[in-house]
Amino acid sequence: MVPPCEARAVIDIAERIRHAATDETLRAAASEIWKRVSPTLFDPHDERTGLRVSDAGQCVRALWNEVHTAPKVFEPDVQLFNLDEGTLTGAWFACLLAASLKADGYLVELEPEVSFNGTLGHIDLYFQAEAPLTRLKLGLPPENGVVEFKRTNQSWSIKAPHEPNKSGETRRYQILQLMAYCAAKGVNDGAIVTIAPSWDGKMRVDWYDLDLWRDAVSGEQMRLSAALSPVEPEGDASEAFRCRGCPVIACPRNDRYAESRLEQQLAASLEAHAK
Repeated sequence: MVPPCEARAVIDIAERIRHAATDETLRAAASEIWKRVSPTLFDPHDERTGLRVSDAGQCVRALWNEVHTAPKVFEPDVQLFNLDEGTLTGAWFACLLAASLKADGYLVELEPEVSFNGTLGHIDLYFQAEAPLTRLKLGLPPENGVVEFKRTNQSWSIKAPHEPNKSGETRRYQILQLMAYCAAKGVNDGAIVTIAPSWDGKMRVDWYDLDLWRDAVSGEQMRLSAALSPVEPEGDASEAFRCRGCPVIACPRNDRYAESRLEQQLAASLEAHAK
């Protein structure tokens, strides 16, 4: 059951990004921010030693294998395409939004590292209006929040992350990741910006309220903790796409499981030992 998702729009993200992209001063400011932020995008990925906030929605068996097996050896061709269009586009949109917010006196952080109950993660963008205590004393709502940028190549109607697509699947995992970031920063409002270059609308913005998702976020962290167990857990992927191309061939949910004949080999081995 997907909880209700309505949340007030703290700022008009789409309008700010579009305005910054066409305003000469703001675009120049965004370019300067890009020069400071972009080098971190090219940093090599750290070896996995535990869970990450971005693991929300992952299959615990696939995570277990990544945590407990030897570090991956990256092939040159893999590294060449490690920095995808979604990362680059999202980072540029974040710079445009940051330039707009900074011009209006907001405090902005790009790619800050945070910890949610000991699980590390990096937020795309965090913003906060200046003088939050003054706003509180005046009875004004807090002007702060977390923004995450996602990219899709879909050209048909783009659903909100909590809305089922044609296959009946949602992108609920994106909301759980966002809400964990909100909890880590101590804010209640977060937005997911879905960038869709092939879609007529180009981008959609959906706001979510941490108070409505807090229990779901805690439950997700408990589920993912099975990946840290010494015993390999069963696969539990909620979305079919996670099983396609999964490296855990020993999992019956993997399409290559039947091709590998692991079940027959195990039965034959047990029969041999019984004799």
